[in-house]
Amino acid sequence: MRLTTLYQHVHDALHPRPAAAGTAARPPAQVQYLRTEHEAVLGWVTPQFELYLATAPLLPHSAVVSAARAVSRWVKREERALFLHGAGTF
Repeated sequence: MRLTTLYQHVHDALHPRPAAAGTAARPPAQVQYLRTEHEAVLGWVTPQFELYLATAPLLPHSAVVSAARAVSRWVKREERALFLHGAGTF
């Protein structure tokens, strides 16, 4: 439950709700990083993908960013094996 709540906080920061009438809209973030005593969560949004990553809290921020980049490169390389492409619709 704790991790789900952190993911929700990161998601909300990356995808803000529309502003109420009369208030200024907040621009969405592209990267959001939260660290607690139990875990660190990174959310990263690009035009091509969204990536959410949870790691140990003692891992340095630079290592978390490196891990996110490595995961995104791996997914790009293995995209055909991981996702359905050209599947028929019913």
